[in-house]
Amino acid sequence: MMDKTFALRRHEVVQDAPMVAGFKARWPGLFSVREVNSEFKRITTVELQSKFYSQLDAHSENLMKVFARKGGVLGKKIKAMMVPMTQVDSIDVRRECILRGLTVYLNEDPQKFIKDYRRRSVH
Repeated sequence: MMDKTFALRRHEVVQDAPMVAGFKARWPGLFSVREVNSEFKRITTVELQSKFYSQLDAHSENLMKVFARKGGVLGKKIKAMMVPMTQVDSIDVRRECILRGLTVYLNEDPQKFIKDYRRRSVH
């Protein structure tokens, strides 16, 4: 179904520039994890999550260097978030620490970020 409606959805976004709430009400499938993954693969022929994780892994060392240079309150907060990586040798723990550190570095609330992700991935 998503394949058949792509041109219509694209036209709607480009021409009408709808508000997100209206677009979400009209095309709710585009806001579920499964459908986003399917849509990404349909358009790019690449698996979204595997691509995201491979790129995150490729940039992890540089992100860690950036985090290490951050000073002040945010730097201390980021350093504390990186502690689990030193205690457990797990790629999942490493990724989570880096994503949490990135949210703090970008002045976002990591609790809200992780909560939103978990809530959305359940649906």
